[in-house]
Amino acid sequence: MNDRVKFIGGVQNVFEEVMITSRVPEGPRVNAPRMFYVGVEILWEPRSVLSGK
Repeated sequence: MNDRVKFIGGVQNVFEEVMITSRVPEGPRVNAPRMFYVGVEILWEPRSVLSGK
């Protein structure tokens, strides 16, 4: 939106591929399922008490 507020989003494992990611400690484990995420990042800088602003 501006230099202090951003909208973010993404997708992990978009094609939902299944792979073995680990075999220890208790046998084969598959990767994470498809995930979507959205969010807002806000840059917040507190005013300095010493500068008087």
